[in-house]
Amino acid sequence: MQDDQVPPVDANRFQAAQNLDPSISQRHAEAELRVLEADADALELKNGEARQRSHIRIVAVLMALAVIVGMTFVLYHTTHAVFLGYIDLSTSSAAVALVVGPISSITLVVLAFIVAAFRRFEEKDNDRMMSVIQPASRYISG
Repeated sequence: MQDDQVPPVDANRFQAAQNLDPSISQRHAEAELRVLEADADALELKNGEARQRSHIRIVAVLMALAVIVGMTFVLYHTTHAVFLGYIDLSTSSAAVALVVGPISSITLVVLAFIVAAFRRFEEKDNDRMMSVIQPASRYISG
């Protein structure tokens, strides 16, 4: 017999085997039912994960917007307090801190939320953040 030829299947012999032992048919049906239930459960878990991921992304975007709005208000308030004379800025570092603080928090927190929600953090992200934060903190502290 060649490899490309399929041997004939005797349907009568298969039916006769099932007629001899009806439990084979029952067990086969039960096994198929278990497989179908497992596939349905896996699909439900996959859909639940997608829903959860989209929910987390929406929450991250809303939190980022809240940080932007809050820190913009702080920046607006401190700028007007400085220009109207409520706050006495005897040193230039205080003036810089009042402006740089809200802007840096807007940038860092929003980037962290967005990266975490849409790309997921990895171990190398912590190293990258530290490599950026350390020189910046040394520069700011003088």
